[in-house]
Amino acid sequence: CIPDGVDDVKVRRGLLNDFGIEIGGGLGDLQGKIWRVGLMGHSSTRKNVLLFVTALETVLKAQGIKVSSGALEAVSADGSYASLLTAIPCMTVSLRPTL
Repeated sequence: CIPDGVDDVKVRRGLLNDFGIEIGGGLGDLQGKIWRVGLMGHSSTRKNVLLFVTALETVLKAQGIKVSSGALEAVSADGSYASLLTAIPCMTVSLRPTL
C-alpha cells in the first residue's frame, strides 16, 4: 500500500521526471492505494533494483516521509526485494528475484 501522507501522483511524477522510472498506479478500487512496479524477468537486475530503491527513497524523503535507513545497503547485500519490507512503510513483496 502507499504509506499515509504520500501523494501517489507526485511520487510517480518524481520518479519519471527525475529518474526516468515509470511505475503504475493502482486500478479500480486500488487507485491511490498501491503502486505497480515492473521489475520482473530481464529487467530484474541488481542494478535496476538498486536504482529503483534509491529513487523511491529520494522521492519519498522529498515529500517528508520517514524511510528507515539501510534499505539500499540491505538490498545490495542480499539482492532481494524482501529487504525493502523493513525500510519502506507499507511495502509488500510477493517474490524474491534471483539477481
